[in-house]
Amino acid sequence: MKTQVKAGELKELLCTWFLALNLVLPTSYFQPYMGNHRKFIFVCNGSDCKGEGCKELGKEIKELTQSGHNKGKFKIIKTKCMDFCKSAPVVIYHNEVIKKADIAHVKKKIEH
Repeated sequence: MKTQVKAGELKELLCTWFLALNLVLPTSYFQPYMGNHRKFIFVCNGSDCKGEGCKELGKEIKELTQSGHNKGKFKIIKTKCMDFCKSAPVVIYHNEVIKKADIAHVKKKIEH
């Protein structure tokens, strides 16, 4: 039995699989689903990152992205371990890995 899948459905399915497998795709893959104005911020929630304060960092990033002119422009995604454990906590924004991330560094990248 063959099943026909439309191109848009296939792309959505692939994006879902990549997120489920904790793989990073360029933000251009997600634009049809999130709108052209939203950008993704991936925050590692692995055990080493948790030990270095990723939960607090995630809360601070959420506050930053939900206030003022940033409201509605970002989507924060908590991920499993990204395998940068010695550089914890790790954030990926706009295809750039931010190692030993803190809110000041993330804010600088977002506002740049």
